[in-house]
Amino acid sequence: MAAAGGNDALAGGLAAAGAEATAPIVSKWLYGKDAKDLTAEEKATVSAIAGLTGAATGVAVGGSMADVAQGNQAGHTAVDNNRLAINHNQSDKKAIDQFNQKVKKELGNKFELKGTGKLNALGYEIMELVPIGNNTISSLNQAELDFYNMLNSVIKDPTGTAQMILVYDDDQVSGGSWKYNKFDVADMEKLDKNHIILSGNMLIVHELNEQLEKDKLGLKPGEGTNDNNFSKSHNRATDRDIEFLPQHIEMVTENLIINGKRYTKIYRDKNTGNLIGVNPSTRYTENGRELDRFDPKQDIIKPNNKNGSFTVYSPNNPHKPLTLEF
Repeated sequence: MAAAGGNDALAGGLAAAGAEATAPIVSKWLYGKDAKDLTAEEKATVSAIAGLTGAATGVAVGGSMADVAQGNQAGHTAVDNNRLAINHNQSDKKAIDQFNQKVKKELGNKFELKGTGKLNALGYEIMELVPIGNNTISSLNQAELDFYNMLNSVIKDPTGTAQMILVYDDDQVSGGSWKYNKFDVADMEKLDKNHIILSGNMLIVHELNEQLEKDKLGLKPGEGTNDNNFSKSHNRATDRDIEFLPQHIEMVTENLIINGKRYTKIYRDKNTGNLIGVNPSTRYTENGRELDRFDPKQDIIKPNNKNGSFTVYSPNNPHKPLTLEF
């Protein structure tokens, strides 16, 4: 991919550089300073644009992006070591039932998620995966095993606990709430029903791992803001959720305005080369309350012209466009 536009020096640098080398160029272009001097929000913006130029995930900008997490293999240890916990008192009963059914379905009705009856210090019940009937791990097919390993890696992680409150169609939650440890099961179901790239399974992976990373930072439910701590948790969770993308799809970047439309997630179809933009939800204000309408959509992002160029903006810098050619 080459870059074109009014800034010849920038275009030449982007054309010659890979995504990793592009980050310092974009940093200078947007903010006039080195990557190491950027704020957390500025680093996220630079990473997004650098990722778009190279179709790469995990582009490092001043060390702000997480390394790709490695999947843990399934294994059975004592229940006391389990690290997934659900607050049944604050969770919606329908959400709990539907989430448990979803887990059972993804595991081929061979395993299920059950409470142990033991509570952690905050009153969340410790959960475990248990076999149904005489099933064992060897009973799982590859897709089921992948889901099992993902869930079990959260449960068995000795360094933190994913503490979850399950809600159903909460109009203040978009998939999940990092601050309040909420996971919206209805949003998960909408993703599965709409059959877009961002699936219900990816949402599960993302939200569980985001809360796991949050706990590792020493933050309790209700604590945390949209700062560098959130960025770290989000980036690590994204590294895990992309493992559940279809093989012909790759993650490109997040949160960019392309050809005048803002997209939350941007992917590429490796078979066709098409860019695909995904917007899971729309934020709006009603009676002074900021609400969320979860209605997942995706578009094939078409070039501006026959040369295959795309006009790209950062939402934080809408007056500095960059034209990219694929």
